[in-house]
Amino acid sequence: WFKENGYETHVCAKNDYDNKEDCVIPYCDNYYDFPFERSPFKFNNYKTYKKLKELIDSNEFDIIHCHTPVGGALTRLAAKDVRKKGTTVIYTAHGFHFYKGAPLINWFTYYLFEKLALSWTDGLITMNEEDYLSAKKMAKNSTMVFKVNGVGIDLEKFIPQTQDIKRQIRQEYGYKVDDFILIYAGELSYRKNQDLIIDAVSLLKNKIPNLKVLLAGAGPLSEHYKQKVIKLGIEENIEFLGYRMDVNKLMLLSDIAVSASRQEGLPVNIMEAMATGLPLV
Repeated sequence: WFKENGYETHVCAKNDYDNKEDCVIPYCDNYYDFPFERSPFKFNNYKTYKKLKELIDSNEFDIIHCHTPVGGALTRLAAKDVRKKGTTVIYTAHGFHFYKGAPLINWFTYYLFEKLALSWTDGLITMNEEDYLSAKKMAKNSTMVFKVNGVGIDLEKFIPQTQDIKRQIRQEYGYKVDDFILIYAGELSYRKNQDLIIDAVSLLKNKIPNLKVLLAGAGPLSEHYKQKVIKLGIEENIEFLGYRMDVNKLMLLSDIAVSASRQEGLPVNIMEAMATGLPLV
């Protein structure tokens, strides 16, 4: 939308890919690799703040839209002066770290800083009722707080699988009817833990005929996982598909959806598999 309407887009993020060139962001005119850290206590965040401040002060941005607790806090702090010159600053909270039952340290850090950062924010977008109500209580002007229903999936795109659809798409993609196909859609990263799936395939390849695992996604551990597959001699069983826009079709041609994440919030790949009607492991 921004590109279609003549905007120039800049993106600041930490590039933690093994191969830096693999980090490709659609519709991005200028990319800045800044050393953001998830923990608010990391020294790299001070360096990031200085870089953000310099970048923001040297440009005339119309809109600054920030995400993640630490990244959002650093960006709003760095942008507080340019708001006086007309820049609009928006923060999307994907889930506050302070909530009912959260550790006290979260309230002493994330809550207090968020309350302070609201004074440097023109719009705060929340994704659930608890965050929405918390934000409205914190904000001096509650009209700057918005609620957009959180991450979801398109049920017109992710449709229930039938045997006819499955056979048709397998033929289209070049898979055999008797292939036993597992699908794991997700970033190739430590958090998504594809190591577990790769190890499992090395144990099962001789027990399950025509076993294939489709790993749909790109990420910082792409090369690591590819080398591990070669080392284990299971190149015929695991396919690295890269970033895909046709995950709905990949789900429809598969037998089982798998996930090995070490941690998840609201896993989109699981919801997509459920909408398709696949068994889940």
